[in-house]
Amino acid sequence: MCYYNGVKIIHSEFIRLKNMEKAIAQYEFLNKPLLIGFDYQNIPVLKRVEGKEDFEIVEMEWGFLPAYIKTREQANKFRQGYKKENGGWQEPIITLNATSEEMLFENKIYRDAALHRRCLVLSS
Repeated sequence: MCYYNGVKIIHSEFIRLKNMEKAIAQYEFLNKPLLIGFDYQNIPVLKRVEGKEDFEIVEMEWGFLPAYIKTREQANKFRQGYKKENGGWQEPIITLNATSEEMLFENKIYRDAALHRRCLVLSS
């Protein structure tokens, strides 16, 4: 933690926040009970609008997937495991916990996402 912190919201930002409060009332997906990570359900997140200093509220599927995963079939194999061509079993890869102290190290599965594909998960 820091020793000092400050917050300053100017009047126009306050008005924008109040308007946003009214706007989000229309999103039914913002009222979710307790979610279990291993169920990979959709959750509300704030996602940056590319090229702007703005964001949108969208639903995204819980759980990290590396950029090379492109299809639902690949995602299911990644998360649930699968039988390999040689008959062996490929264990699922669990990516629900990233360690912040290590996520930017070279060759870490989370590195590219941490640098280029961030969002803010809404939580209460």
